[in-house]
Amino acid sequence: MRALIVDDESMNRLLLAQILKPFAMCDQAMDGQEAIELFSAAWQEQQPYSVVLLDMMMPVLNGRETWRAIRRFEEQQALPAEQCCKVVLITALDLHHDEVNDLVKDPFARYLAKPVRKATLVSIFQEWALLS
Repeated sequence: MRALIVDDESMNRLLLAQILKPFAMCDQAMDGQEAIELFSAAWQEQQPYSVVLLDMMMPVLNGRETWRAIRRFEEQQALPAEQCCKVVLITALDLHHDEVNDLVKDPFARYLAKPVRKATLVSIFQEWALLS
């Protein structure tokens, strides 16, 4: 599994990378714009990400904007739904009602409150059949 961890806080990226180490090869981005560039490059290299973990509150592009950009990219590639990247939005804040509704509509997106727990991530990955 290949994962992209996106967070403007280096300690959060390192913590998530440690959690994912047994399961995934991880790349890291400091903001949404960098994440979109890495996401696009991974497709061009024919090594797309299986999952993207996005902090909601970031400079340049926040997690929600980045998530939408990823979905637009996938639409432009005409990907079938089952080939879309899985996205975990991570927040220290309560999500607004419209954000929760958007997540419910996307079967390949979830959100987690900080602090992220390994068992919770593993459960989500199992649900999505990302773990061998």
